[in-house]
Amino acid sequence: MSDDLARIAERATQTGQLALDTEFMSEGRYYPLLCLVQVAVDGRDEQPLIGTIDTLAGQGPGPLLPLLTDPKVEVVVHAGRQDLFLIERAWDVRPSNVFDTQIAAALTTTTQQSSYQLLVSQVLGISLKKGESFTHWDQRPLTAEQLKYAAQDVEHLLHVAAVLHDRLRSAGRVEWAREECRLLEATSGEERDPEEVFLRLTATTRLTPAEAAIARELAHWRESTAREQDRPVRSVLPDRLVTQLARRSPKSVEALRKQRGVGEGISRRYGNQLLAAVRRGEQAPPVHLPRRPEQPSWFGPLTALCDALVRARCEEQQIATEMVATRAEVGEIVLETVQGRPEPQNRLLTGWRRDIVGEEVLDLLRGERALRVGENGHLVVDRLG
Repeated sequence: MSDDLARIAERATQTGQLALDTEFMSEGRYYPLLCLVQVAVDGRDEQPLIGTIDTLAGQGPGPLLPLLTDPKVEVVVHAGRQDLFLIERAWDVRPSNVFDTQIAAALTTTTQQSSYQLLVSQVLGISLKKGESFTHWDQRPLTAEQLKYAAQDVEHLLHVAAVLHDRLRSAGRVEWAREECRLLEATSGEERDPEEVFLRLTATTRLTPAEAAIARELAHWRESTAREQDRPVRSVLPDRLVTQLARRSPKSVEALRKQRGVGEGISRRYGNQLLAAVRRGEQAPPVHLPRRPEQPSWFGPLTALCDALVRARCEEQQIATEMVATRAEVGEIVLETVQGRPEPQNRLLTGWRRDIVGEEVLDLLRGERALRVGENGHLVVDRLG
């Protein structure tokens, strides 16, 4: 394997490209377990040179490691957020100069979540077999079928990237793709923020400030315990028990055991720790959870109108709508603009997104543009005045 990686590293340096993919297992764990890394480069005989790195067997990237941050080598991935995170955790390196084919495809078609299998079929006309999609990648030895499946995930990746590069150049969107991929590089980490988890968990609850303080302690304890034990968070304590225990505030293991859903297992394994978290919450300052304000009557219709404009422009430009803005992001702009507040920090109002439709959304809300139905049902945007 080391000889293969040396040849791949040499070829990647010559061609300036390296395809990368991973296989992992996330079931029953807090962090996904990286099991296999596949890499590929263009070969001299038009056949890709493919290598696999068995991380569970202690294999590392060897000569490939410096190439992952070499500005002269483009690292090609597909839907690579998870891959980058796993590589960073395993090898303590964050790949740079990334080109994500899913992002590139979304900038040249109206489909956002193109699977690799679908993209290869659409771009190259090649059908991939996906028989090992749900395989146990943590079991050894790997079968020939598993290795074949893993290899095909990078076998055509550089060819797909080449076609998408051409499409981006033709559409004048190379810099758009670079901008989005740089953002992917900067946000590749997927560490869970306990405070964000707590706020999502309690977003629709009616906890009092005192109860919310207990729920926060329980949520933070659950997160750290799951991380230390490498277990799924909900296997430590289900979501509903976080808020239930915050409301009931049990004072003993016996009282804890009587809570519906706790059971003997949770109380035996974590009883004293749970009670300690409850006590910390009782002694902590009250937590006033943010409440979602009632929206004005005009909010829904105006958001729908602006969202229609965004979708129409995306269809016209052949860009996946999700790449430009979500409905929630559109709604934020509607609310702030109509109420006369400063522009929000919103991706629709930055960079290329603002150029293709963000500014028009603002004009529409200011009464400077109007929408009407044109030929064949297409929306037409008219400038007023």
